[in-house]
Amino acid sequence: MVPAAPEKAARELDLDDLDISLGFDFDATGKIANAGVKIATKDKSAEALEQHSLYKVQIEAYANFEVVGPEHKDALAVYLRKFAAASALIGAAREQIALMTARGPWGVVMLPMISMDRVVGPHRRRKF
Repeated sequence: MVPAAPEKAARELDLDDLDISLGFDFDATGKIANAGVKIATKDKSAEALEQHSLYKVQIEAYANFEVVGPEHKDALAVYLRKFAAASALIGAAREQIALMTARGPWGVVMLPMISMDRVVGPHRRRKF
């Protein structure tokens, strides 16, 4: 599919047009965190894609992280570990998207900065 006006298309992916999901869990020992991020263009009609998108993306990034201080399992510690894992994986996905689109016919398209609340969810503080 060729965009109607590639020279007028945005050079940054629109977050509203993307499905972003995070998977995160610990191994049985609690010393390794397994994480994965998926970023994919939402399904739209061909006409809508032609008007707004230069590229359609689907990328998955996975990693295992060593957990420092695995004895800390309170909600804030888990949230911060999810936040760090999501940040690292989205950074890797951002680089890969830039690399892949740099070789495409319309040049580099970037993944914009993403609020981790959108990926991980907001942290809820407990009231004392």
